[in-house]
Amino acid sequence: MFIRHLKSVLILPVNVVLVIAAGLLYLFDYPMLLSEDIILLLGGFVFILLGAIWAILTYRTYLQTAEGTAAPWDPSTKLVVKGPYKFVRNPMILGVCLVLFGQSTLFQSSALLLYCVLFFVGNTFYFKYSEEPGLRKRFGSDYEVYQKNVPRWLPRIPKNLTRIG
Repeated sequence: MFIRHLKSVLILPVNVVLVIAAGLLYLFDYPMLLSEDIILLLGGFVFILLGAIWAILTYRTYLQTAEGTAAPWDPSTKLVVKGPYKFVRNPMILGVCLVLFGQSTLFQSSALLLYCVLFFVGNTFYFKYSEEPGLRKRFGSDYEVYQKNVPRWLPRIPKNLTRIG
C-alpha cells in the first residue's frame, strides 16, 4: 500500500507543484527571480505554506481513513468525510491551488498564474463531469448528503455535521 500512495503523490501533487511549475518558470520567467516587493514575497510564502499544510493534513486524513489512494486510477472504496473533507469536497486540490498561486505571487509569474487558473478550471470540470458522477454511483445517498452539505471549493462549516461521517 505504501508504494501505491507514494506513486500517487509523486505523479500528482509533486509533479504539479514542483516539476511542471519549475518547468514553466524556466521556460517563461528565466532566471526565476523572487519578487523584490516584500508584500508579494511574504504573501507568496504565506500561500505556499498554507497550501502545503492544508494538502498535507488532507493527505494524512486520507491515509488514515480511505481504502485506496487519492489517485483517480486507484480510488478509495470508502467515502472520506473527516478532517479537511468536512469543510470542502476537494481539499487536496485546494491546497495545490494555494501553493500554485503562492508560487505565481512569489515569482510574479504570469505563466504560473495562468497555470494555476487552468489547473483550477480543469479540475472543476473533471470533478463535476467525471469524479462526482462516479462518487454518486459508488457511494449513493451518502455522497449526495455530503455533496449537499459541503461545498466543492470554498471551505465553510457544513450545514448538518451530524449527517456527515
